[in-house]
Amino acid sequence: MQVGKTVHYSQKFVAGSTTTFGTGNYTTTLPVTPANKGRVGTYGNITDVSAAQSYIAFIYWIGSTQANLVTNGAAGAHATITNLAPFTWANTDEWAFQGSYEAA
Repeated sequence: MQVGKTVHYSQKFVAGSTTTFGTGNYTTTLPVTPANKGRVGTYGNITDVSAAQSYIAFIYWIGSTQANLVTNGAAGAHATITNLAPFTWANTDEWAFQGSYEAA
């Protein structure tokens, strides 16, 4: 939902039994181009359901409406989420994000 320049955003993904996890950095698409490059105020978590382990994650805008999914790594550095990091993705694992940001 967008009110003026404020965009309120939420997203949830749950892996299914036929999901192909691919390789490389996981990205998502934002509904509207943000005003500023970097963190867009959209935070959430990723969950390794079989291990009952959740990780705090956020969306890091990289251009236009594309954004990387990242977690906090060592010393606060960004750790990109991939098919193998921070865990090996499998059926029923999920990510969920919500937040607000300023539109361009």
